[in-house]
Amino acid sequence: MATDRVLVCPQCGPFPTTGKLFDVLLARAREEPLRCAKCSGLATLRLKFPFGLNAADSECTVRDCFVPRTLEVWKEKDGSNVTFSYGPKIKTKLEPSF
Repeated sequence: MATDRVLVCPQCGPFPTTGKLFDVLLARAREEPLRCAKCSGLATLRLKFPFGLNAADSECTVRDCFVPRTLEVWKEKDGSNVTFSYGPKIKTKLEPSF
């Protein structure tokens, strides 16, 4: 199940994001402003996680996002290097669904 995402402009309302989720989160982590396609105003990123199994979907607003400055690197027994590349970390505000 894919994570639904939408940008929300305070003046124009919601509109679909362009590009992949990873790219949108990476832009947010780099502090690139997310802009409305209509008025160029600042927009917020909203995510919805469809959990399935009759669990309620969780919807949240991304408040901040970052990527680590250094990557984890280690050597395998055969001498080869392994680099663990993190995805963006997301700080969100969950919206209660009552």
